[in-house]
Amino acid sequence: MGQPASSYKDPSALFAIPEFRSFITGRFLFVMGLRMTVTVIGWWMYILTNSKLALGFVGLSEVIPAVSLSLYAGHRIDQSEKRQLLLRCIILYALCVISLFFLAAPETKKMLNHWTIAYLICGVIACTGLIRAFAGPTFGAIVPSIVSKELLAQAATTSSATWLTGSILGHAIGGFLIALLGIQYT
Repeated sequence: MGQPASSYKDPSALFAIPEFRSFITGRFLFVMGLRMTVTVIGWWMYILTNSKLALGFVGLSEVIPAVSLSLYAGHRIDQSEKRQLLLRCIILYALCVISLFFLAAPETKKMLNHWTIAYLICGVIACTGLIRAFAGPTFGAIVPSIVSKELLAQAATTSSATWLTGSILGHAIGGFLIALLGIQYT
């Protein structure tokens, strides 16, 4: 009729681990920020080019490097110290976002035409695709080093739920910010 009461895990046991709390919070904020950025880039690209096809090129510029490197990335992740690799990925993502920030600057609009800016955006997004090949799997691979074997299934579920929640909220918040502040300030 069910499992004995002694086999049920305390749901708060995971959050008693300070490193897991930090990891989940960081993952949530990271994913939410990435998804907000994706929403903003989509709107920005459409405003720049007025082309639905350009939106497809943004997606392709990220997915081609991410998929192309997936097998190599998995091999490197297995051989690497995962915390350092994840930190490098986050720093590289931050550099890409800073690059996008400079591409959005009014001075850039004066120096470059809108199609050149669109191509440069796709170049930056291709870099994020390279990083994504490493960052996503590293987030998953780091969980077993944070929690005990007994809590691993619960930690994996919580990590996945955090990713999904951050993803949904990131797109939603990005859209609301665009509506409230406009694309330039978002």
